[in-house]
Parts: sequence; C-alpha cells; structure tokens
Amino acid sequence: PAGRPFLMTIARALTSFLAQMGAAPSQQVGEFGAAVDRVVELACVDPDGFGEGEVDAVFETLVTLMGTLPIVETRHSEQEDRVLINLLRVLSTLVSTNGHLKLRADLVRRIFADLFSIPTSAGAEAAAGANLPPRCKTRACREAALSALLELARDCPANMGLLSSLMLPQNTGGEVRAQWHYMPALLEKSSSGYVGLKNLGATCYMN
Repeated sequence: PAGRPFLMTIARALTSFLAQMGAAPSQQVGEFGAAVDRVVELACVDPDGFGEGEVDAVFETLVTLMGTLPIVETRHSEQEDRVLINLLRVLSTLVSTNGHLKLRADLVRRIFADLFSIPTSAGAEAAAGANLPPRCKTRACREAALSALLELARDCPANMGLLSSLMLPQNTGGEVRAQWHYMPALLEKSSSGYVGLKNLGATCYMN
C-alpha cells in the first residue's frame, strides 16, 4: 500500500510504451496491456494515495496516444488492433473510479466515430492507400470501444445525452428502396465497400 502513490507514475510510463507495441506479437501486446490495466486498477484502489493531477496526467496520455494511432484493422481481415483494444480497456478502468474524467465530450465523439464512421470516396482518395474508417472493425475492438462508451456514460447525464443524440441519426432516415428490379452491384461503392445484401436470385428461399 505504501507504494501505491507511485503506481500512477508507473502506469503513465507503461501506457506510453504500450502505444509503441504495434509491431509486437498480438499475444505479447495483450499480456502487456493486461498488466498495465492491472497497475491502473491497483492504483485506483486507494484514490487518497495520489492527487487528481497524477490521474489526469495518465488520462491525458491515454487520450493523446489513442488519437495518434493509425487505423490498423481492415474489412477483409480478422487482424485485431491489440494496442487500441488495450488502451480502451485501460481507459475504461481509469474512468470507472475517477468520475471527473468523464466530462470530455470530445472523447465520447471520438470513440463513437471509431465505431461508426462511414468511409467515403473522397476519404479513400485522401487516405492514399491507408486503411479506411471506422477504426474499430473487429469484434474485440468494437466491444472494447462500446465498453468505454458505456463507462463514460454511466452516472453521467451529459455523456448519456450526447450519446443518445449521436445514436438517433443511425436509426432514422436513409434511402428507401422501392424499385422492383434492384441491382446492388450497379450501385456498389468499391472504394468503401458498403453495399448491403446482394440479391443473387435465391434470397426468397430465406423466407
């Protein structure tokens, strides 16, 4: 217990190192990330052992690092961005015991965009070969991002309201398909890949 005041300083250093492990084996990144998460969890057991300034420093390091990571995951691969996944888990652990960190609307918007950003043709040209959004494509990464959003919204009406306003447009509007002879292949956006269900002439057998 006497050493707990130093755990936040250690956690900040380990978090910075974690963000640089993109080229490391997936298992190694996962094990190191779990260790960082455990250090943060132990430090948060005794919040009186350190000041808010130390917690804020770790939090700001996390937010900054998450914003500088490249998009790793692709639509046609199961490769997981283990660095981002573990940073999101550490973020969830940190904000779960430090409620004052939740008042960051920019962070809520950023994680939401990492989940639901839709690539566009213009964005594909600007990316010049880089992976397109959203940042979180695999199940593990999306679960980590959703858990972080849930923790940010827990007991925080401002974030809950913001999330609701961001989610509502996802369930309203959209183009209604009314034509009988619908051929998705003719409307496919090859640069982004969002085409919906392709009717190969046998879809009716699913009914």
